[in-house]
Amino acid sequence: MKRQKKRQANRQIASRALPLSKTSGGPKAQEVDNVRRFLPASWHHGWLYCIFLFIATLIAYLPVWHAGFAWDDDRYVTNNFTLRSLEGLRQIWFEPGVTSQYYPLTFTVFWLEYHLWGLNPLGYHLVNVLLHSLNAILLWQILRRLHVPEAWLAGAIFALHPVNVMSVAWISELKNTLATALALGAGYAYLRFSVFDRDESAKNLGNDQQLRWRYYILSLVLFLLAMCAKTAVSFLPVTLLLVLWWKRGRINRRDVLTVIPMIGIVIAMGLTTISMEHHSEAITGGKFNVNFLGRVLISGRSFWFYLGKLFFPYQLTFIYERWKINTESAWQYAYPAATLALLVALWATRRRIGRGLWVAAMHFYICTSMLVLIMILYMMRYTFVSDHWQYFGCMSIIAVAAAGITQLLNAEKVARIWSMSIIAGLLLGLGTLTWRQCGMYANLETLWLTTLARNPEAFIAHDDLGIILVHEGRLDEAIAHFKMALKIQPDDVMAQDNLGNALLQKGDVDDAIICFQRTLEIQPDHAMALSGLGEALLEKGRIDEAIGKFQEALKLTPNLDIAHRNLDLALKLKEQTMTQTNRVLWQNIDH
Repeated sequence: MKRQKKRQANRQIASRALPLSKTSGGPKAQEVDNVRRFLPASWHHGWLYCIFLFIATLIAYLPVWHAGFAWDDDRYVTNNFTLRSLEGLRQIWFEPGVTSQYYPLTFTVFWLEYHLWGLNPLGYHLVNVLLHSLNAILLWQILRRLHVPEAWLAGAIFALHPVNVMSVAWISELKNTLATALALGAGYAYLRFSVFDRDESAKNLGNDQQLRWRYYILSLVLFLLAMCAKTAVSFLPVTLLLVLWWKRGRINRRDVLTVIPMIGIVIAMGLTTISMEHHSEAITGGKFNVNFLGRVLISGRSFWFYLGKLFFPYQLTFIYERWKINTESAWQYAYPAATLALLVALWATRRRIGRGLWVAAMHFYICTSMLVLIMILYMMRYTFVSDHWQYFGCMSIIAVAAAGITQLLNAEKVARIWSMSIIAGLLLGLGTLTWRQCGMYANLETLWLTTLARNPEAFIAHDDLGIILVHEGRLDEAIAHFKMALKIQPDDVMAQDNLGNALLQKGDVDDAIICFQRTLEIQPDHAMALSGLGEALLEKGRIDEAIGKFQEALKLTPNLDIAHRNLDLALKLKEQTMTQTNRVLWQNIDH
């Protein structure tokens, strides 16, 4: 009799857990078993599925095994001298500002990687791929614990979806894959701590309260480490509260109190990250900042953009077109209005269609589109949306999609062989798209050429491609790209400065001087432009003016090596000129 009651209680728990179920209850246990029919019986133990997921991810990301370093990888790895020594490791943790961002755990992993395989990009890429496959496995485990139908399919879709390529194939985004792995670990530990009802508590943990609190401490430690890897997972506490509300239909005082320490970690690490951000202009203001109403427009539109790329991953690229934000244009308000309408509709119908859809949509919106309401990130100078910004957020939508696919196949009573064929075709298609998307990360030149093929307005791509061409000695091609960048973005000081250097290297000194002067009109404290102008003036024989420009540049940036070298050269030329002048003077006196 007791066993029968226990089985009945467990059935009720499973029923309440389905994401699309109503608040009052869900499908019967037989239907849950029917949903699981898509997964081979041997996979229920987990090991075979983990092996499959690991191998499938490695194959899908095979092209990155031969890829090189990409944009920003110089700041994070190749030119990051803190990775070279034990003193650098100490600086990473205890001298905020010595690295481009204060993500000490990420840079510690880079430090270890550098000492294992130096600057061989293969090792860095494989670590990212391994972390991504781990994230897919952790997602599967969390969803399975939440009794989401076909959680394994959600994990597989996440592992093979091409929208995640940017986070995996880009070495600098180790911070994304690492932080997500730790955040998922923290979430799993918190769910083990915060059981959903007494029956499940008795089943999983018994009366061992000490063990439960150990899971809580573990969740805090893992979340702190995640924040030390990247603060993009800051919204985890909100997601945990959403999950608890979904499972129980309420949030009690204890739930709020247990996430307060996490919120404290978010505030502390968030403020540190903002204060140490090298490109602080992107957060505190600057010429590419956007007012609050404009941010609302971006937030509403990005929500639909990310959804679109999830369900139709076409023309994925490194830099997307940066929309023209116009707060006086009525049609642009359709995006935030539609976003709000969707969230309100899901909330209003939660008793009929279940709470899960609203929770999934809220997690997705918060993690992908809400941050812009708080701050403008540096990369938003080039684009308002980026694939790597939805790495953590897309998990909820993928979970709903996986559950929806299996429920649809069940409702249509599709034969198991055909169901498995449909699912296999879906995963194969996603894996093929991922394999193709990885190709653009082969090297920096390929990355920018592919970006321009898909977004010709990406002025950063023109600028960086021009720099590559200058190093290859292809000055005319480089100059054409710099001019194109300036045509798209006339106030881009980097392109203006790079154009000046290219013209100077080609021998067009007068045009180079004009470029440097335009750069300084836009940004008077641009040390590199001052140094370049000094070099051009030196070429014209205007030594005193050149010395003045080099000195100005060194006041702004004391460790600017090229300005030091050029200043030394200018001073030597001045000394030689003075010596020669004195000789001529003495010769005239003798005569």
